[in-house]
Amino acid sequence: MTLPALPSLPPPGTVKDLVCGMNVDPIKTKHSIIHGRKNYFFCSAGCLEKFRREPEKYLAGRSGGGYEPMASAAPAAPAAPAEPEERG
Repeated sequence: MTLPALPSLPPPGTVKDLVCGMNVDPIKTKHSIIHGRKNYFFCSAGCLEKFRREPEKYLAGRSGGGYEPMASAAPAAPAAPAEPEERG
């Protein structure tokens, strides 16, 4: 008896290439673009170029995949004050 194959989970920290569906490591890939204030990542220059030509085609009906939010441009909260100096 053969058991059905279970769907595999994507490797942690990866995002889906919106063009071909491949899992992409955003840290390792050289192919990315900022569109609509989001970073999108691709497996190859070919997928990046297809997205660049027709982004709405690949974004239509997609919820989330392929991008990581850009780092906030808001200033960081001030650091906690150091321990008070001893005066003597």
